[in-house]
Amino acid sequence: MEAPGASVEPGDFVVRVGSDDGVFLRYALAKGAGKAILIDEDPGRTACLAWRFRDAIEAGRLEVVRPSDLDSPEALGVFAARLEARERSAAPTLDEMLPLLGLRRVDFLAIDAPGRTLAVLEGAKGTIEHFAPRLAIRTNSAEADGVERAVRRLGRPYEAVRRGDMLFFR
Repeated sequence: MEAPGASVEPGDFVVRVGSDDGVFLRYALAKGAGKAILIDEDPGRTACLAWRFRDAIEAGRLEVVRPSDLDSPEALGVFAARLEARERSAAPTLDEMLPLLGLRRVDFLAIDAPGRTLAVLEGAKGTIEHFAPRLAIRTNSAEADGVERAVRRLGRPYEAVRRGDMLFFR
């Protein structure tokens, strides 16, 4: 879940992309994250997590977001024109979603999207370049080297630490 120098700190704005059974969210909130956002497309999982973490949601410390919800003009009326300009078949990228969610900073970015990790990183390129968040990326052995190369190409002086199926960048 963490490596020295690559853990959630009190007050951090944390973004989690991909599947989460609640363990990471519980960890981030327990560490004192000022705000956590879970971005996951699975409606069953997001509904379950929204119920499980309803107190954190009510307190404004957690948002559970499905990217497809951001395509709904009813959900984000003022952003409808911007979303209409984007190709409708493509899921919004992290770089597109964060401004829509009003997030002005990202201190820690956790990604758990096996098989789609490189695409998620590509869609988070601007976020990573701008905020230089600490990163925790779950990966499989087949994509680990490619993920590490992709993060290095972003031009940030990250130090990588591997722990099992996790890559941490600090």
